[in-house]
Amino acid sequence: AAAGAGGGLCAPFRGLLSMELLRTRLCEWTPVGIDALALAPVVPGAPSTPRLAVGRSNGALELWDTDTWHLRFSSPGRAKRSIRSIVWVVEPAEKGKSPSELRLISAGLHREVTEWDLETLEPLETVSSGGGAVWSLAVQRDRVFAACDDGSVRVISLTGGPGSMMYQRRINVAKVRILSLAIQDNFLFAGGSESRISKWPVDGSVCEGSMQVEKSKDAHTLIWSLVALQDNMLASGDSMGLVLIWDTVSCVVLHRFAQHQADVLALAASSSGHTLLSGSIDAKIAEFAFQPGSQEHWVFRNATFCHSHDIRAIAVDDAASQSSKAVFVSGGVAGKLFVHTPNSAGKSGRPLQCSSFSPLFQTASVAQENRLLLCQKAQNLELWYLQELKESLKLEGDGSETTGDLQTMPEAQLLLRMSLSAGPTNEPGSDHLSASAMAPDGTLLAASNMAGTRLFHLTVGELQVRRENELPKEIRNSPARALLFCGSGLLAIAHWRGHQISLLDCAQLTVAATFKNEHKAPVSMLAAGGPGNEWLAAADLAGAVHVYGLDGLQHQARVPLGAAGGIPTAMGFDGPGKHLVVVSSTHAITLFDVEAQTLAAGIQCPISIPTRLVSSQARVCGVTAPSKAPGKLLLWGHSFMLSLSFSQAAEDEAKGEQCSWKVYAGIRHVLSLCTLDEAKWGAPLSSEAARAAVTGEAKQPKKRRKSNSGSGKPTDAGVAMVISLEVSPEAAETSLPLSFERKKFLKKK
Repeated sequence: AAAGAGGGLCAPFRGLLSMELLRTRLCEWTPVGIDALALAPVVPGAPSTPRLAVGRSNGALELWDTDTWHLRFSSPGRAKRSIRSIVWVVEPAEKGKSPSELRLISAGLHREVTEWDLETLEPLETVSSGGGAVWSLAVQRDRVFAACDDGSVRVISLTGGPGSMMYQRRINVAKVRILSLAIQDNFLFAGGSESRISKWPVDGSVCEGSMQVEKSKDAHTLIWSLVALQDNMLASGDSMGLVLIWDTVSCVVLHRFAQHQADVLALAASSSGHTLLSGSIDAKIAEFAFQPGSQEHWVFRNATFCHSHDIRAIAVDDAASQSSKAVFVSGGVAGKLFVHTPNSAGKSGRPLQCSSFSPLFQTASVAQENRLLLCQKAQNLELWYLQELKESLKLEGDGSETTGDLQTMPEAQLLLRMSLSAGPTNEPGSDHLSASAMAPDGTLLAASNMAGTRLFHLTVGELQVRRENELPKEIRNSPARALLFCGSGLLAIAHWRGHQISLLDCAQLTVAATFKNEHKAPVSMLAAGGPGNEWLAAADLAGAVHVYGLDGLQHQARVPLGAAGGIPTAMGFDGPGKHLVVVSSTHAITLFDVEAQTLAAGIQCPISIPTRLVSSQARVCGVTAPSKAPGKLLLWGHSFMLSLSFSQAAEDEAKGEQCSWKVYAGIRHVLSLCTLDEAKWGAPLSSEAARAAVTGEAKQPKKRRKSNSGSGKPTDAGVAMVISLEVSPEAAETSLPLSFERKKFLKKK
């Protein structure tokens, strides 16, 4: 059975875990396209930092780890903003002081050039372009060149160090917009919307050369991209679908490639200058190679068709590339990031695909007592109510005969849609949401954007939402990276700025405690649990995890994760609440006994997720434990769900088989997944009592098979209930723009 938007599907899964999965498909999804990519150079002695910067069409800036290809952290984005160009700048070290450091600068159609703080991903300094929208950036030592909409190139000086950008001068290139820039030696090349590439000295204001591209009879050709090559050569990509290679001394065309059927929006080249890549609206990536020898020339080498829509950006990873084959990343309108790496034979392999969903800002939470679902979108929150089943339902995979037609779960009701205001005017803010949470009983909501954190009282019966205006100033004016209701009426707040966690007493509206000495980086993830829900776990951007006691409001322990490597991507507690489970970007699972302050006894940690089950770049977004299945965990990502069962049999432990895995098929577009408590949510639909209510007679139980642990005992004490919030395949497909339809040419026999 299938479920559309607003509906659900109840599916019983059998195997290592007897489980009922309630799949809800409520959220409309709009992909956030990738408009810019930039890989930082490797600077010896510089602090370790994620090297891949990704600019999104909603103004968000992301930093990705190039070792595991996981998203490290991101800015929330803003309305009416887009990042069209990103450059890394190496700030030289002063004599006798620390080594060189990296600076990250971006610009876009919102008419500003911004330098970013690499620890918090907040703007360090922002200057107006003075020439309208900025289409491209180029950097030379301590200067940034910005291609502007008014036909000029603005030069910005970076000599003041990090956080300092000063307007220096203006180069009047044309009377129409400039779309692309490239720097070679001491010359600046600018391509615009009048079918021409011009050559300028970086320190002068007189044009020293011009290169005319092909154009149609009735319109000019747009020069979308430029990239400098070796030996005084330059490559251009234009709206005719052509890739041209120029001699920059004589300003003549050396090679002409017509490999694309539409505009070439992106060009990238390796640092050696021997490899050139082009991306187009036709969703094709073309690869060109330089052939040295007596007759040096460029040739077309390969084509890749992994994208479904326009390709907007390509970046080459020179640190990982081989001499003959480049490692590069690409992105476009569909929002998917592809990583292209050569295989063991040095040939192009199947690219790695990273999810187009944001694990940080596209999230959801559940209030089981009131059957409420809270969906966090870019600028608003949606609150849904899932009705209880009152009519007969035939379960998927159930062989029992029922009267009536096959039915899906009842339609969910959208109760309200709300957004955060900006300032005293109560107008909707331009900042996107950075975090949200809902209390377990559904009476409190918390949300945050870069303007601060808000708390709301919710009355479901009257559909009334009341904002709390008496929050402490340090909470009200502070944006949050993560929010979580925990303990007895406490709201945990991981501040965006600084390294601290605050606990807000929601009844007294006072700060009950502040933890600020343990973490050395901003806290990005929170998890609560324990036998009495008395523990709070926090993970920061540097990879450290600390546990705090909510009873005594004090630090309890630090989780040793040295052997796991990577950074935490998911945290949770097991069913009994004794162990904290931490999953890292290297797909290593660590179980920590909080009371004993040591790794879990009898389990060899870390446990590695088999690569045959989940690809290396797939992010584990969450971990949860069914209360009715001790010794079992569920791990989920945007396109998978795994169950992990720990063996208790002596014969399996002797063989070294301490855990068993199962992957569930058909899981796609998952935004959130959590286990349900029968006492709060209600009985599972696939239980014998539910079957008796539906069919009128109880189904005879079948003889159980011997479990994977080697024991003849049942592997579960009942049916575990899990709810997932997903985007339906139809909604994910229809939310994308129409793709370019490539012409097909028949080969001659």
